[in-house]
Amino acid sequence: MKPGEVVRWAGFPFQKEGPAKPRWLICLGKVSIFGQEAIFYLATTTTKLEYYQPGGKREKHPHFVIQKKLAPCFDADCLVDLRINRPEEFKESVINQHSGVIEPKGILPNAVLAELFAKIVRAECLPKKQLQAIRESLAGAGFTGLAKP
Repeated sequence: MKPGEVVRWAGFPFQKEGPAKPRWLICLGKVSIFGQEAIFYLATTTTKLEYYQPGGKREKHPHFVIQKKLAPCFDADCLVDLRINRPEEFKESVINQHSGVIEPKGILPNAVLAELFAKIVRAECLPKKQLQAIRESLAGAGFTGLAKP
């Protein structure tokens, strides 16, 4: 899995509520600290757009909408909720353990990923140190125009 990659994780075992189900995730970065196991930062998506419309139960949550026409690696329009689904850390061993059910779907276009990262920075949903590490990982993978934490 590489920074900017979209994956579909069948039977995602870390569901916050309800039974395990497939999740579409965005890899925001892989951070390696000498002598320690690498960490992946993954953002989960939802297609429950109606919750974020005016009058919806999550309309005030900071979120980022991803249109399928701008990110064809997705099957449908979706969004990242930066309050309840802020980017999470996954150890490389966990990713490797589940690699048989993680399907690569494509890479996000630079413009979409740069906008998403800017929204994550503005939402202050992660500590500055983590944001800087993610930014370095994305830049190292060739993404440009990334906001500074």
